[in-house]
Amino acid sequence: MNNKNDIKETPESKVAPTSEEVMELPAVPIDDLVQIAQAAQQRIEAIKLIKTVALGVTNARDWVDQQGRPYLQASGCEKVARTFGISWQILGEPEIEHLPGGHIQVTYKARFSLGKASIEAIGIRASNEPFFSTRWKKNGEKITLPASEITLGDVKKAAYTNCLANGISRLLGIRNLTWEDLEKFAGIKREEVSRIEYRKRKPEPEGRINQAQQKRLWAIARQYGLTDDEVRSIITQAGYTSTAEIKRDDYDGIIHAIETQGKLKSQLTVEDVDEAPMRSDSQ
Repeated sequence: MNNKNDIKETPESKVAPTSEEVMELPAVPIDDLVQIAQAAQQRIEAIKLIKTVALGVTNARDWVDQQGRPYLQASGCEKVARTFGISWQILGEPEIEHLPGGHIQVTYKARFSLGKASIEAIGIRASNEPFFSTRWKKNGEKITLPASEITLGDVKKAAYTNCLANGISRLLGIRNLTWEDLEKFAGIKREEVSRIEYRKRKPEPEGRINQAQQKRLWAIARQYGLTDDEVRSIITQAGYTSTAEIKRDDYDGIIHAIETQGKLKSQLTVEDVDEAPMRSDSQ
């Protein structure tokens, strides 16, 4: 029978300490903690000062409200860069990638320098983004522009601006700014800034037909020669007082009723003409 002396030691058993052998890490000396805390406090104050100076040289026209967040435009980027002596160099030509549907994606890459510090940053924008491809009519109808109607120059400018904003804000440590920051350090309020909003289509009230369907209803009625009163009579029989109230589930039935009424009216008109007594010249 084996005893404890017969147990072979593995590399793991030699490395891993037993519970009795676990040693506590030495505590950081108080003086060192104080120095670390003081350095952290100095960095916090430096960041506040940087925000005050960087944001203070901009005005409301240098910013846009992009889906609820402050976004620094090229004009503001250049002001901040000049103030801090930041230089940048575009690295090569912008990369253009072809996307499905004829769309394109543009990528700029640049090196930003401040004193001895230097970083690289990129800016990417694509023509299929809502900013370029989406428009809205006054009635809330969404229009998606084809790639052929979006110019390459607009996408390149946006990608360039995005690259500047990324590089300068990263170099200064002022990314992810809030509207509170902008008002506190620059005195710029959100309502003073232009807004870029990718609106969502306004939902139709509880399953009711939209304006396009209402127009189609009246167009069909006109095609069959029905008067306004005749159309209103059909709508009333269906339980509605106006076309705006018609529910989508009842729409096809009302259209069918309009078509049926129109066909009957057309047949009656023909029969009336056929059965009308001919007028003789002697009368």
